[in-house]
Amino acid sequence: VIFDSEEGSAEGVLTVNGASARVPLDPSFDPERYRDVLARSIRFTEQHLPDPIDPENDLEHIALRGALGALDPYSTIFSGRGSEDFRIRFEGKLSGVGARIGRRDGDLIAVRVFPGSPAETGGLRDGDAILSIDGDPTQPLSVEDAVSRIRGRAGTPISLGVVRGSDPKQRLDVSIIRGEVMIPSVESRSLQGAGRIGYAQIYQVSRETAQEFRERVSELGPLDGLVLDM
Repeated sequence: VIFDSEEGSAEGVLTVNGASARVPLDPSFDPERYRDVLARSIRFTEQHLPDPIDPENDLEHIALRGALGALDPYSTIFSGRGSEDFRIRFEGKLSGVGARIGRRDGDLIAVRVFPGSPAETGGLRDGDAILSIDGDPTQPLSVEDAVSRIRGRAGTPISLGVVRGSDPKQRLDVSIIRGEVMIPSVESRSLQGAGRIGYAQIYQVSRETAQEFRERVSELGPLDGLVLDM
């Protein structure tokens, strides 16, 4: 899908899979006109795409995200799984294993295992490469799909096949009982050197972040200065 327009032009060209259509660009914003142009552009795109769109990422939301992106970098729109992920991050708790998952060099990695979480109790460690979930390989999964597989009702078991360190032969089977997990948003520590300098890192902002920040910094004792890492 390609959209081209020249600066100052009253129209652009939308090209989808080789088919093209002219799209009017009204310099003044009129909501009714905007909705009509957007709807016709979406219909044209749907008609000429070779494959159907994933319901979790439909064209209307793609277009609305693009429109909001023109306002500022902080405006966005959520639907489906995105809404659920945002709710979990804001509330700061979920039912799962208690680990932050990501990709590194193609492998699914336990980037951060939360202290006191079911994942830590079950033996998962920071940096472990997760090769399988309940016997199924993780290589074909996106991070979002893997997270959905790992989350689940408290009290239910899950088995992760992991590799720890650089030796692929060091494979471990980690059995975890899911539980209710509080997601930490602040971590703190004292820095080595002259004076009493504290360091506090805020990973994300949730409903509990302000109180959590006060608690983590208070644990450091009297300070001469504080490094705040956002």
